[in-house]
Amino acid sequence: MTGMGHGVSLRNEVVTSHFISALFFDLAILIGLVAVVVALVLVGRRGPSADAVNAEEQPARRVLRLGAGGLWIAAGLLQLQTSMPMGIPAQVVRPSVATAPGWASWPVLQATDAWIRHPILGATGVVWVELGLGLWLVLARRGWLSRLAGGASATWALVVFVVGSGLGGAFIAPWAWVFGAPGASLLYAVAGVLLALRPSLLATARAARVVAGGVGVALVLMGVGQALPSGGFLRSGSDSAFARMADEMAAMSQPGITASIQRWFASSATHVGPALDVVIVVVLLGTGVALLSGRRRTAGVATATFCILALSVWIVIQDLGVMGGVATDVNSMPMWVVLVGAAWLLLRDAPPSGSSPDLGLDGPERRERSAAGAGAMAMTCFGAVLLLGVAVLSGSTADAAIAAGGQVSVIRGPAPAFELTDAGGRAVSLSDFAGRVVVMSFIDPVCTSECPIEAQEMRIAASKLGPDVPVSFVAINANPRFTSPSDLAAFNEAEGLTGWRNWTFLTGSPAQLRRVWDRYGVSVSTIGAGAMALHSEPVFIIDGRGQLRATWTLASGESPSSLEGQSTTSQLIDQVRRAR
Repeated sequence: MTGMGHGVSLRNEVVTSHFISALFFDLAILIGLVAVVVALVLVGRRGPSADAVNAEEQPARRVLRLGAGGLWIAAGLLQLQTSMPMGIPAQVVRPSVATAPGWASWPVLQATDAWIRHPILGATGVVWVELGLGLWLVLARRGWLSRLAGGASATWALVVFVVGSGLGGAFIAPWAWVFGAPGASLLYAVAGVLLALRPSLLATARAARVVAGGVGVALVLMGVGQALPSGGFLRSGSDSAFARMADEMAAMSQPGITASIQRWFASSATHVGPALDVVIVVVLLGTGVALLSGRRRTAGVATATFCILALSVWIVIQDLGVMGGVATDVNSMPMWVVLVGAAWLLLRDAPPSGSSPDLGLDGPERRERSAAGAGAMAMTCFGAVLLLGVAVLSGSTADAAIAAGGQVSVIRGPAPAFELTDAGGRAVSLSDFAGRVVVMSFIDPVCTSECPIEAQEMRIAASKLGPDVPVSFVAINANPRFTSPSDLAAFNEAEGLTGWRNWTFLTGSPAQLRRVWDRYGVSVSTIGAGAMALHSEPVFIIDGRGQLRATWTLASGESPSSLEGQSTTSQLIDQVRRAR
């Protein structure tokens, strides 16, 4: 990840423990919140008449509502994986815009930077938003509460589409229907918009033609894209896009049966890849044209064929969307089935042109169901508040973010001297810290990912050591492009470090900094026109006589040698005490 010299551990013990604890804490709050909301609804106005309560919901709307609701619940349950707090930004979101232009990557990078600062808050917020949306859609069958659920679902899906998936992975090649295009979140958004409409409007012949036509056009476009030679699907042999995808999926850790399916498909795709792509293109184009025609019988046959193909692709090519890696949803095929099925049901049940639909479709909801739906809405709002906190809170929740993984090396000899400038413009040399243990690190002042976490962990270590331990935490600027004291002051201000007396952030001219980096063996390089620098991140322990005592590199891993299970904070505390 740009800005630091290592990746984060997705299943660090500290992160996992805090994530699980936060979920239980949130659940306790939610139980009380939902109970209050349900009680308020139940003791409210009297329920609707029996006629309004018993009015039937449109089959197409029911498919959209239950389909989207069930898939949101599945997505919410997937967010419970302990790899989610650190895995979503590192393995899901940032890779989706690795090759994207600036206008597309900017909101994604801003969101992931905020998430990395508060990973537990972000991960738990998504859990409650998506579980809440799913339950809300399932429980609120009719009335304004149900339509509001559709609108909330569409809004969240668009947020995920823009910020969470880089416009549905549009910048990840090959962008194709079989690999998830145009993005599951965009399909959720379409379903949410349809659910937000008044059911009486959705039941008209015109709405049926518009929805079926829109889905038909989308399928035709997907078919054309799938047929383009640039995607690599028309190639045979191991160079086939199908074979490459299956090989990657089979290599991931997953149950034996799904891994076997992937290995079989990888082998088969080397021979039948072009023929398979032709079948997929024909079905996509045929289903699209059938829906555009508006002919119910033809559209029905095409829809059934499409659903069989989509579910087959989901199992064989998309690997159920959840096997291996950090899966955040079940991928696009289930939602395609829901949308295409609903479009056909609208055509099938559309009244003759000019006739009026049954206005009873817009009747009020039964009080008990309204109460349950309102409770689910409260869960969604609770999650949204947590996510708002990710966006507005400054600083970092450091002790829950990263574990140390580097082997400590005992070293001896005088620490290389230096004279640099602090954030206030004052000259500072190593000799100024005589009599105190110095924890020296190298930090990029414009880094918004892991450098702030490192600084916050040092602050936590200082607080746990207490005022009686003479220790100073000294950071050397690790970015040759941002070297002014004001750059350091901005970092200190953003991280709440300005008033911390034991913290000193130093800078100098690029030449001065380069000499210090060379003396301490720190590699620093810039990448393109980006702001942050890529740098190694050793930590040095220097005793009160200016002698080097120990060093290690901040790194994360599943089995970090003798330091397994030890957090960065506890490691700092241990080494400072040894150097006294």
